[in-house]
Amino acid sequence: DDILVVAPAHPRLTSLAVQVVTPRAVTINVIVSDLLRERALLQGRDPALIDPAAGLSLSWSEVDRKVEDAARRLERSGVRPGHRVLLMAEGSARFAINLYACIRIGTTAIPLSRRLGPTLTQAAIASVGPSVILDGESLHSLTQFETGPEGDAFVVFTSGT
Repeated sequence: DDILVVAPAHPRLTSLAVQVVTPRAVTINVIVSDLLRERALLQGRDPALIDPAAGLSLSWSEVDRKVEDAARRLERSGVRPGHRVLLMAEGSARFAINLYACIRIGTTAIPLSRRLGPTLTQAAIASVGPSVILDGESLHSLTQFETGPEGDAFVVFTSGT
């Protein structure tokens, strides 16, 4: 079986890189957003993302197009590689599309659960200093913190487990 190793992107890359180490010790470096584009080319009409709550089923091509549209919308709003984007996590297709859009641009994606409540949400925001908060379709600009394209790919808050 292949082993998937998530590694920081090379400083010259603007997206999260993944290393796949095969049983024969062959290392393949892949850009995550390229994987989505590849699936769209190879399996464009096949189901890729299903959101039962929204009654939504998207093909690989539709997901890739929506991710590209979301990435361009973020860039038009001033989001750049290295910016920290706090994503309000809602367990939906919209969240997945926004997450991949952040990866495609090369931002630091910070998924944050809506269930944290106002006190913990404010503490998380204060601790990571996001450039923007992306809540579904709404983008809320904050002061622009620039970390550079070699910044973190993700900042994840857990319950401590």
